[in-house]
Amino acid sequence: MLSCIGNLGPRWNFSFQIKPESKPELQEIANLLRQSPSLNLFVVGHTDNQGGHDYNMDLSRRRADAVVKALVAEYGIPRSRLEAAGISFLAPVASNATEEGMNDLLRWLVRS
Repeated sequence: MLSCIGNLGPRWNFSFQIKPESKPELQEIANLLRQSPSLNLFVVGHTDNQGGHDYNMDLSRRRADAVVKALVAEYGIPRSRLEAAGISFLAPVASNATEEGMNDLLRWLVRS
């Protein structure tokens, strides 16, 4: 079963580097994973629909990988509990016609 539990919103520098403002969300997910050792995390990277498909697929994967790396390196979450995937602009949860919609670029899912 997969459940969407959050997103990092606009906390990207139009790249795959996580901004410092994301620390509270990363801490929250790390706390959840520590409290629930049977949960695994599926991090899904997204992009807006600006730019080419191949570029956005790569960028979305690198965004998800960056979150996984941060959870492992900075929060001590075992890598075996984390999975990263990028899906570009293929599954928007909001319209790419607005800045608010384009800011919802990364969601994480808990797999139980």
